[in-house]
Amino acid sequence: MTKPQEQAKQDSKGFQRYQETILDFSTEYLEPAWQARKNKTELPASPTDALFSTVFYGFTEIVSTIDALKLCQTLIRVAPPRSKAILPDEYFKFLVGAYFQEMYILGQRLDTYAKRMSRLYRKPQILPIVNEHILSPLSGINRTRGAHVHAQRYTDKDLDMLSTYSLLSRHDAKFADHLEDQYWLAQREWGEKVKNNNAAVKILADRYFDLLYPVVTKDGEFFLPRTGRGRKAKDV
Repeated sequence: MTKPQEQAKQDSKGFQRYQETILDFSTEYLEPAWQARKNKTELPASPTDALFSTVFYGFTEIVSTIDALKLCQTLIRVAPPRSKAILPDEYFKFLVGAYFQEMYILGQRLDTYAKRMSRLYRKPQILPIVNEHILSPLSGINRTRGAHVHAQRYTDKDLDMLSTYSLLSRHDAKFADHLEDQYWLAQREWGEKVKNNNAAVKILADRYFDLLYPVVTKDGEFFLPRTGRGRKAKDV
């Protein structure tokens, strides 16, 4: 790592700092496996491989969910597909439902990852803090927006009107302009909602990983905890 990279890492906080730290460790940890695959040779399994997978891939699951929230924000704000096989109202309602589903999944993954890290690193004291300052506010965002799509499909006045004009336009072409206007209104309304939600998620994610950072690092370096199954030389 170059000196500018080291300084940037020291200056970063929250999600970015956690990600940079775990990726620094992971690239080194996975290098032998990558070289073995490249050279088509066998690499004996390490006793810490399962532990590494729990820590690393649990983090990547959270990253993929946050990325999905960002993707939903982008798709909500751009024009729908032009294919006649895709109804604009159904497409838009699908995006809204997918967004809320990803919000729900994010809460579950944050909860699971915190529990696993607290157990592996023997830091049970972080769980009440995570619940109070991260998971509770996140569930509050979901409740405010009516995000119970794991139980039933979400709808509201804008989405209902969008469906109405979509149905009417298929019967009478003169309603096509109304459909286009309603789609634009739904985009504006939901684009703002999702933008604000994602901004709140970013703040919570930074707080979450600021809480986990001192659990999984020592002197700014990521480490795997000792277990009865053995450890790497760099474990402490």
